[in-house]
Amino acid sequence: MNDTFNHTSAQMIFRKKPVFKVIILSLILLAAFIGLFDYVSRQHVKVIESQRLDQMKQLVEIARNAVEPIAARCRSGDISREAGIAEIRNLVRRMTFTESHGNNYVFMSAYDGTMLVQPFEPSKEMTNQWDLKDSHGVYIIRELVKTAKNKPEGGFLRYFYMPPGSDAPEEKISFVMGVKELECYIGVGRYMEDIRKEQADFRWKTLILETMLVLLLLALCLMAVSEIVVKNRLLVNEVHIRQNSEKELRTLKNYLGDIINSMPSVLIGVDGTGKVTQWNQHAEKVTGVKEEEALGRDLKKVYPADSALWEKISDSIHNREIVQHREKKFQGDNQFEYEDFTIYPLISEGMEGAVIRVDNVTSKVQLEELVVQSEKMLSVGGLAAGMAHEINNPLAGMMQMAEVVSTRLTGKDVPANRQAAERAGTSMEAIHQFMEDRGIPKMIEAIQSSGVRAAKIVENMLSFARKGSAQTTHEDLAELLDSTLELALTDYDLKKRYDFRSIKILKEYDPGVPPVPCDRPQIQQVLLNVLQNAAYAMQDAQDSGKQPKIILRLSKQGGMACVEIQDNGPGMDEAVCKRVFEPFFTTKPTGIGTGLGLSVSYFIVTEAHQGCMEVSSHPGQGARFTIRLPLSVM
Repeated sequence: MNDTFNHTSAQMIFRKKPVFKVIILSLILLAAFIGLFDYVSRQHVKVIESQRLDQMKQLVEIARNAVEPIAARCRSGDISREAGIAEIRNLVRRMTFTESHGNNYVFMSAYDGTMLVQPFEPSKEMTNQWDLKDSHGVYIIRELVKTAKNKPEGGFLRYFYMPPGSDAPEEKISFVMGVKELECYIGVGRYMEDIRKEQADFRWKTLILETMLVLLLLALCLMAVSEIVVKNRLLVNEVHIRQNSEKELRTLKNYLGDIINSMPSVLIGVDGTGKVTQWNQHAEKVTGVKEEEALGRDLKKVYPADSALWEKISDSIHNREIVQHREKKFQGDNQFEYEDFTIYPLISEGMEGAVIRVDNVTSKVQLEELVVQSEKMLSVGGLAAGMAHEINNPLAGMMQMAEVVSTRLTGKDVPANRQAAERAGTSMEAIHQFMEDRGIPKMIEAIQSSGVRAAKIVENMLSFARKGSAQTTHEDLAELLDSTLELALTDYDLKKRYDFRSIKILKEYDPGVPPVPCDRPQIQQVLLNVLQNAAYAMQDAQDSGKQPKIILRLSKQGGMACVEIQDNGPGMDEAVCKRVFEPFFTTKPTGIGTGLGLSVSYFIVTEAHQGCMEVSSHPGQGARFTIRLPLSVM
């Protein structure tokens, strides 16, 4: 009977006081939320840890790929293990990077325990760490070596070690990948304590915040329960209206997001404090930082740039003016990239921030530099032409005077000569005999021959320096090759230590090749450039006593005239062959080559003449450049 009374009383209470229903339901909701949050947060922790491990693996794989060319050279026997390790150490030592928790680096150690690269603790380099233990007695280096040897694709190792400046060991995970050819491995390590603290802090803060929100909601529900009952119908209508408005906003947001992500430029939005508010897909591609990782973080931590950029962003926001900035970034191997930053301030009332657009303009800058260099070369060509004209006048006078001297000293039948000889108390026969005895006629003949040769050189210089005309002419490639060869024979540069006159030249010309429509000065520039490069490549062969040789071939292949220039120099490997026509690429020491010669030659042949230019080479087997020009105007 008491049970029935209590049950009935409880029903009456709930009917008369719906507040108690709200309280009970809120408590149930809170408990369910806590359980659900705990499950979701644990899954989130696993995802974060998995992402960090994947990032470590990617970093090591990138580093391993970077040293692969050196390892390949060791496999092929081109260099010794010691030389390979020395090159890789210099490369790996520069592989430092910044993470959200500070600086990190790629380390390198030999299989015998010798620490090869430790950028932040250089005192440990070249010391044996074979017996290094963690706080649990695990031999760290031994286990890392075992992992690198047993897992060619790389592997992880967990251990406990004290971070720099700390006296308490922390959990650390390292990912290593072996370089079998050099008996060493490279890897990246990361302390997990920061991740654990971040994860725990995230869980507690979120839990506290959500609990406060639930309690606040409970209080509001208790205060407004009566009004909710009265205005329930109006609230339902309002909910429908808001749902439709949220749907429209979502559609608009998705549309704008698609527009932003489809752009080939990096687009980043920041607020007045420099926190990231927008991060498009191209920004993810360039930086490797996902949108969810970048949003809300300081731009300086997710997009590396020089300090001048941050000042310009601040100035743009403060002055509400569009600002442009160009940044030059070193990429290694004397390669640079250029990025243009355009900063657009947000000028809406109540909003402060900016939108930053970043475009890679490396190709544009290189093209601008190529244009400037071309203008310089045109100036040099004009100077050469002027010098050639100035040389022509005294040269003509010298040759004329040499002819007059020869006539007056050797002309026996010239009356004026005989009269002058008689006044001097001698005869033309005696003068002629004296000159023959002293070899003077041969000297005069040599002067005249040298003058003719100098005149021919001047003529070639003028032809080479002359600007190409709008209309092409039909040129005999055999004659053009010989003319270019004569010009190259005069190019003796002691600084570069090679002399074209000491190179053996072989000619294999097919007489059936018809004249080719082309711009003579431009094609002569191409031929001269290839010949000069061949001579430079063979300078070491000259020093070692090996006879340098160049073979010139001319043939007809279908509707094309084919010119081949082959040398017996040191040759090039596949990697150099692939880049030999790139602007600004050169294998010559600094100050000797600009890296523009072959790229300009390639442009002249392929673009200006609709032909093709190729290179074939192997180390130790010389190089062969092939130039094909159409026999008819296209």
